[in-house]
Amino acid sequence: MTVWDDLVGQERVSEQLAAAARDADAFVTAAASDAPPPEASRMTHAWLFTGPPGA
Repeated sequence: MTVWDDLVGQERVSEQLAAAARDADAFVTAAASDAPPPEASRMTHAWLFTGPPGA
């Protein structure tokens, strides 16, 4: 089970969020090991979620 499993009917959104999380992890891992950051990144500085639970 992943954190994205609660996003029922939101497969495209959950794929985008998972990709952003992977990119953020790669960026932080590179910074921690003094490696250059990944060239292509979909990481953003913030996400805003609004609406009722499950929306």
